[in-house]
Amino acid sequence: MRICGIFACVALLLFCGCSRQTNDSSLYDSTGKWSSRIDGVANTEDLACIGNTIAYSTNLYICFYDMATEKMTTDDISDWQQVLAVSAGEKYFYILMRESWGAMETEPCFLKIYTVDGVLFKELEVPFLTIFVSDGMIYVYWGIGYEVQDFDRRMGHIEATHYLSEKNFLADFPDEKSDWNEMEGDTMQIASKTFYRYPADGVIHKKPYYSDDKYLQEIQQLYFTEYMNGELATPPERAIGSKYLEELYAMMKKREKNWITFASEVDGIMYGVCNVYTGGTGFFSQMDTSCIDYSFSFFYNEITNTLEQINRYENVELIYDDGNHVLIHKEDGVYYIDQAMSKEDKILDYDGAIGVTVRDNLLLVQKNESYVGNGDEKEEQEFYWGTDTRFVKKIW
Repeated sequence: MRICGIFACVALLLFCGCSRQTNDSSLYDSTGKWSSRIDGVANTEDLACIGNTIAYSTNLYICFYDMATEKMTTDDISDWQQVLAVSAGEKYFYILMRESWGAMETEPCFLKIYTVDGVLFKELEVPFLTIFVSDGMIYVYWGIGYEVQDFDRRMGHIEATHYLSEKNFLADFPDEKSDWNEMEGDTMQIASKTFYRYPADGVIHKKPYYSDDKYLQEIQQLYFTEYMNGELATPPERAIGSKYLEELYAMMKKREKNWITFASEVDGIMYGVCNVYTGGTGFFSQMDTSCIDYSFSFFYNEITNTLEQINRYENVELIYDDGNHVLIHKEDGVYYIDQAMSKEDKILDYDGAIGVTVRDNLLLVQKNESYVGNGDEKEEQEFYWGTDTRFVKKIW
């Protein structure tokens, strides 16, 4: 049973913007379905791809989906196990896991390495809490004794202290710190990535670390911030700095009271969307898709240190917009717009609420469906812990 970990899980999801599920009856329409809405655009749900195979995790399974054959291979996640990261190298998927929800020093992490076909190749205990594989290199944050939710787990984002070539790692599976390359200096160039040194803060990061995002501390709040009735509805640490907040207000018709931002990184540039909603009767109902007023997209201009608007839309709820590719949400599903072709295609047909993950050209959607069980404990556990309908696809 994992019910004891639900409170930590919900807290993490609220912090990161992965989901805002609630038992509030205002989320349901007269038929008992979830109202049409975006539960969240996740920056934290891990998603990786090798060729035609996409790897991701639910709370019950590690999933490997072959887009060419539409075949799904899964591996069970045992009770009390948590997936921390999903990454992909040249030939293998790397799934970093932990034995206990929210454990700090008591439980080590372990790494499961899978082939493209979803076959377990190797499993080993490891002394690090994060892993990211890119350009033939493996990056890790060395050391245990940290809570998982303390790390910035945005998609594709790296926080690391050590690195090693994937080839050397697969040859020896080293578990000694001396076998890894320690990151040092103010900046480092490793393969195609530039890393910037961040100081230890004594709470989240107990040692200096390196990130490939040099403006992390300035604008990370834009990745998910929500205002309701003119007040910040996300935790205080998600509050946008006054400079960028004023720039967002300048893009609005007026200083709106109900709005949400989502953002992601593409080729080192942060792109964001802001959805503005009309008022509603319930705490959550004002953020339903039917209440969308207008929206706009923006990006962070590193040269001028400003947010600049890209596109503006009336009565459109945005999921993603990088200036070339746009994903929008309507009450009957998800649509993709190729800006170069000025063509709109429906890619997901449904009605209800969704949680969305966008990474590069990959889209993963979890449809949050209402549920009335028959009192069967196993059935209820499976529903609440990962059997919601999943949709995964390469879009462009």
